[in-house]
Amino acid sequence: MTTICAIEHIPCETLGLVADVLKEADITVQRVRPCKGECIPPRLDSHVGLVVMGGPMGVYEQEAYPFLRQEICLIERTLSEGKPILGICLA
Repeated sequence: MTTICAIEHIPCETLGLVADVLKEADITVQRVRPCKGECIPPRLDSHVGLVVMGGPMGVYEQEAYPFLRQEICLIERTLSEGKPILGICLA
């Protein structure tokens, strides 16, 4: 089974149509929702890619949103592993 990790920062910023395309391609989504207290994973492990959705915060607001530090580390690790990342609208 092929699975990607999707980070959804706030309830209204979901995968939307991206989820439909992934489903058609038989790709399962593991959602991580920091707004609900879910932890950002340190690495993707068996996931084949990462989708990062938007939100009202900016990447420079790590003091107000401490999970952004872990998210940036996950993005860096994912890039170093050569796995694809799709980022949608996070300032």
